[in-house]
Amino acid sequence: MNRTAVLAVVLVVASLAAVPWLTEDRFLLNLLILANIYTIYVLGWDFLGGLAGHTSGGHALSFGGAAYLAGLLTLAGCPAWSIPALALLGIALVGAGLGWLFRRLEGVYLLLVTLAVAEVAHELVLALGFTTPEGYTIGGEGGLPVAPLLAREAERFYGYLFWTSLFALALTLLVLYWIRCSLPGLKIRALAQDVVVAQTVGLNPDRFRVVTFAAGTAVGGLAGVLYAQYMGVAAPSTLSLELSFVAMTVSIAGGKGTIIGPAVLSYALNVLLGWLWVTPVVRLLLYSSVAILAARWLFGRGREA
Repeated sequence: MNRTAVLAVVLVVASLAAVPWLTEDRFLLNLLILANIYTIYVLGWDFLGGLAGHTSGGHALSFGGAAYLAGLLTLAGCPAWSIPALALLGIALVGAGLGWLFRRLEGVYLLLVTLAVAEVAHELVLALGFTTPEGYTIGGEGGLPVAPLLAREAERFYGYLFWTSLFALALTLLVLYWIRCSLPGLKIRALAQDVVVAQTVGLNPDRFRVVTFAAGTAVGGLAGVLYAQYMGVAAPSTLSLELSFVAMTVSIAGGKGTIIGPAVLSYALNVLLGWLWVTPVVRLLLYSSVAILAARWLFGRGREA
């Protein structure tokens, strides 16, 4: 494992951790909290689609699925402290199930079927809703309430959420980078490069598919749980096509499968675009342009090869 990369991550995290002590500006802290969360989400796709080579077109299912599981657990009356762990376990099982179900699909076929599953889930949460006897509407466009671990009215609420999300990001980044540099990571990359050759040396592609799908989905789910806890609600937007598209675009442009590259690019883009108050429509156009340039670059490399 590259010690320089680890030291750089530690130094950056330590520097960022001092921000809440230097300022209580809610706009800045909100910006950094969302950057932490969305970078974790991108890392989930980079592990699954970049390192493992399973190009998922519906990564938003991990993000929104975990958020909605947290909402359902809240409605079921589960203690707030238990909701994140149970939601992560649930979404990891969903990921493992999808990995097994789609174990024979590769490339564009896997991309399209995972995209379809995520869009079906998006439409379902939009359509399903009910009104309580008290007159409150739950579900549908309004989403599901999520019990927070810390009340928004609490002192230093934004500071604590920032530290929590920053710690989760640092831990995720270091663990995924360690996996990439370890023997299991070498096996994962070997299967991503050539399944047939990897099988000849005794690797089981089905088992690795299930494990990598579960792990990548769980990382995306961690971001979704943090987002739901922060916002206090699981909304249909957490399952949007745009989120899936952004994860793929940033990972490819940042250096697919490198872990560090997509993390740096995601953080920088989230802070920059959030600071400039860039609207979602403009963001989508920017990400589309980046995706086109990345595709042209990859296509050009393929032709040169």
